[in-house]
Amino acid sequence: MKYLGSARGMARGLFGRLLLLGSVVATTMSQVAPVPFLEQPLVPTTAAPGTTDLSLVVNGSGFVSGASITWNGVSLATKVASGSQLSATVPAADLAQAGSATVAVSSGGNSSNSVLFPVASSLSVVSFLGSDYGGPTFPEAAVIGDFNADGVGDVAVTESNGIDIFVGRGDGSFQAPVLIPYPNQPLGIVAGDFNHDGKTDLAFTLSSGTSVVDVVLGNGDGTFQSPNEYSVGGLTLSAIVTGDLNNDGYLDIVVSSVVANPGSDMQVTVLLGNGDGTFQPGLFSTTPGDRFGVVVGDFNQDGFLDLAIPYVAAKTSGVSILAGKGDGTFQPAVNYPVGGTPTGGIVAADLNGDGRLDLALPISKGVSVILGNGDGSFQKPSVYGAGNTSQQIAVADMNDDGKLDLVVDSVATAKISVLLGNGNGSFANPAQFSVASATLPPVVGDFNQDGRLDIALPVFQQGLSVLLQTTGPLATFSANSLSFPTQAVKRTSAAQVATLTNTGVSPLTISSIALDDADFVYTTTCPLTPATLAAGAKCTLRVSSSPQSKGAHTGTITITDDAPGSPQKISLSGTGTLLLVPSTVAFGTVKVGTSNNLPLLLTNLSTSAIKILSVSQIGAPFSDSNPCTGTLAANASCTVTVFFNPSVAGTFTTQISIGENAGGSPLTVSVTGTAQ
Repeated sequence: MKYLGSARGMARGLFGRLLLLGSVVATTMSQVAPVPFLEQPLVPTTAAPGTTDLSLVVNGSGFVSGASITWNGVSLATKVASGSQLSATVPAADLAQAGSATVAVSSGGNSSNSVLFPVASSLSVVSFLGSDYGGPTFPEAAVIGDFNADGVGDVAVTESNGIDIFVGRGDGSFQAPVLIPYPNQPLGIVAGDFNHDGKTDLAFTLSSGTSVVDVVLGNGDGTFQSPNEYSVGGLTLSAIVTGDLNNDGYLDIVVSSVVANPGSDMQVTVLLGNGDGTFQPGLFSTTPGDRFGVVVGDFNQDGFLDLAIPYVAAKTSGVSILAGKGDGTFQPAVNYPVGGTPTGGIVAADLNGDGRLDLALPISKGVSVILGNGDGSFQKPSVYGAGNTSQQIAVADMNDDGKLDLVVDSVATAKISVLLGNGNGSFANPAQFSVASATLPPVVGDFNQDGRLDIALPVFQQGLSVLLQTTGPLATFSANSLSFPTQAVKRTSAAQVATLTNTGVSPLTISSIALDDADFVYTTTCPLTPATLAAGAKCTLRVSSSPQSKGAHTGTITITDDAPGSPQKISLSGTGTLLLVPSTVAFGTVKVGTSNNLPLLLTNLSTSAIKILSVSQIGAPFSDSNPCTGTLAANASCTVTVFFNPSVAGTFTTQISIGENAGGSPLTVSVTGTAQ
């Protein structure tokens, strides 16, 4: 595994190039200081390759005298400004080339959660190239960790049969998943070092209704020990996070769950860690309503971790803030509106650069952002469209411009949305990217170690989808296949349009466009002289069916370019018939109670007789005569009379089906009319 820069950068990094949100690693059994908690963003969030010595500021809580910022596991000379802020100088040698470094805080023998620091040039847009890895059919959630201690990021996915471990290769690809079976489906999952042995452990909720959290200790080789179960009360759902809530130097676990009685309050359970991988009996708190998201952060800047929990109650909804007392218990919840109905998860980060934690969460109308005042209170929400209905959310600087962005999943569509931040707490319209199926909670990391943040997310009935960020061109078509209705031979159909979009960040060079079948024709606005399509630009191919003989026809349009996956292909299909019929018989608007008729002309285009096998009878207020069945001579025509006799007002539609041996049976003709 290649690290950034000099010998410092070559040192061991426990989680390699990861953005491990919400996971905490402790390295010794010391109880001198709390486990430090690192907030987003780092200041700055990123640097361009070749940057000189860089002053890096980290904010969080639990920083004590002697705390140090670590860069890929190696301590930097650090200044302690306060218990919530540190600074250090990153040497230019560690910033010489593109890549990513893991930043954490070591304090009193404990190490914080880690945040990824990319070394890459800034981009105005982001673009991704997707790969899919089979495995879980019904996945639920994912978490990043270095489970086999090789310095490369792996992904654990909860699914119906247990937990799938996808071991990363460091080049953006993953090995086939290894299943850790469990009898009850795991749901939410979090990673951390719960027994201070330097190996990544897992904790997860279960779907069985048994109200437990399972903790499995890692062996450091990608395998795990038998689970220990802890009661959390209620009906356990997917929200689980970790942090040192009582400042004793040991990681604790927080779970939000819905209690058994419908309409009752949500239950929040804290399992205080003993530092050896075991946990004390749960401490319980309640919040109003019914929802399953939770995030930790020091929202009132008193040095104790607090909780933010979205909720939906009978008459209201919003987010509950539970201020921590520093002993694992909380003050009564204070509620704030979010501008809609929360639909799932929540993240905490300083989104406007004022040094105070803010919140972002998916709601029924999009994504809600509520800015914090630094005293545990929050301002009125701002709502941004997400492009789809979302449940889960992640936060990171996706385009390396120094501003935090949001990544949200899709409940029902095969899309992932990225909302680029403006740095003041507001966000641009979402950019959407396709994946294999309906998406689930996203996690963010640099899986190919190029300094660009990538996205991994479980996808329904598909497994794990990995979107690697790319800085080259990408050729994306609105349709990869076009199917045409039956068309009379030697006639050209109405055109169908396939749009080619360069969804990459650099110009797309098109070297050729070719069609391999004379039964189709096309025109294009795609540039061939010069043959480049700018980043974000679109061009079209207008394709028509023009069959030269009867029967089924297939063809392919091939576009050769410099994008991954070239040549791109659009498959074409259509059918030719020797019987010419109109596509529609339209009566327009007529009076109720009148009798109206129009001719439906059938013409034999061939040089020999064909047979009309059937003309379907249609129901009121339409009807048709049927003189055309039987043999129709070459170049001859016959007429079906179609009647429209409406007795009530309204708009009516039906269709006539024509069976024939001319190559396209059955042919259909739409019949429409409006009565007033």
